[in-house]
Amino acid sequence: MRRYKCVFCRTSTTTRADQCPACGEDGLIPATTTTAARPELATAITTREVARASVPRELDPLFPKGIPIPSVIILTGPPGVGKTTLASRWATDVRGGKVLVASTEQTKAAVVDAAKRSGADLRRLYVAEVASVADLRAACASTKPAALVVDSVDELMEDDPEATPRDRPVRLVRAMIELARELDAVLILIGQTTKTDELSGPRRAEHLADATLHLDDATIRAAKNRFGPRLSVPREPGGGEIKAAGRRAPLQPADA
Repeated sequence: MRRYKCVFCRTSTTTRADQCPACGEDGLIPATTTTAARPELATAITTREVARASVPRELDPLFPKGIPIPSVIILTGPPGVGKTTLASRWATDVRGGKVLVASTEQTKAAVVDAAKRSGADLRRLYVAEVASVADLRAACASTKPAALVVDSVDELMEDDPEATPRDRPVRLVRAMIELARELDAVLILIGQTTKTDELSGPRRAEHLADATLHLDDATIRAAKNRFGPRLSVPREPGGGEIKAAGRRAPLQPADA
């Protein structure tokens, strides 16, 4: 019988549900079972150097050592703030090789127009219109991108017919993490925000990603960041540098 474990209170249950029966959080995930969970001495474990992708100058304060490969970054913000435009440029700046923008909302022509405005390298940019995770996987299989932008994850159809509306965002993010690992790629997920500027869906969807960046008209704020500080950086050409003054604009803590 399959068991489920809550990531918040660690309760174990055999009942599949949207919420944990003990704490009420959206934290139930399938429990993994192993027959050889034997501790090993740290010096006997083989490690490897993690490859890292460079980042655009404006993101240097948030990712001072680059972005580990693979990784999943969620980019949120209100409609019309320029999420797709920036994500397309960031993706072509982050890694060499092919870049795929998979759109569930815009036409291919609209995505290319936005990429042109952002200054993205169109010679490496591929665009696909997708409706489901299956469509996205098919596009990735034919392209094999080094960087992937999904716009937007909220409109992507989940392939599991048993998925409920409450656990759908979590399952989608988990599917995107698996895809990033398969491709060995940097994946940027564009997501919608609530009226309080929080990512729509259960909190665990954001918890699963490596970083969550919130975009507004003036700043890029790291709400969560496993690879660097949680700061708000100015949304300025050249990464927040004030050309007239010849100095960098001050950085602000993300929770200020």
